[in-house]
Amino acid sequence: MRMTFAAVAGVACLATSVPAFAGSNASGSARITATVPEVCDISANQFVADTNGLVTGTVQEFCNSNNSYQVVAMHRPLALDEVAVVQYGGIMRDLDMTGLSLIAFRSGQRIENVNVVIDAREIEAPLAVAFTMSPV
Repeated sequence: MRMTFAAVAGVACLATSVPAFAGSNASGSARITATVPEVCDISANQFVADTNGLVTGTVQEFCNSNNSYQVVAMHRPLALDEVAVVQYGGIMRDLDMTGLSLIAFRSGQRIENVNVVIDAREIEAPLAVAFTMSPV
């Protein structure tokens, strides 16, 4: 019995190692699936404006989701007499006194470089601005 099992196992191994050959009219297919995680992010350095000028730069938005999200600027709270304006890809927004400012609303997949201009000529102290995305 022991010899029979070994012989059957050996034949099975040989049979599975023989390559398959298709005829000239043969066709086949395979189905491959994958799950890609949703990722939405902004890639940019922090913008730092001093008290007498404009700061320009570029951010890269990347999102592979069909959902909506908003672009938000994070910065220090502004004093009552301070004003700073962000131009983000053609959209003009005053920065909010709270330190959290809604800049743009986006929907769907995208990868895009966005030009940014920060006009911080009416501030009392340097202003650092960082951009992020937040799902809606």
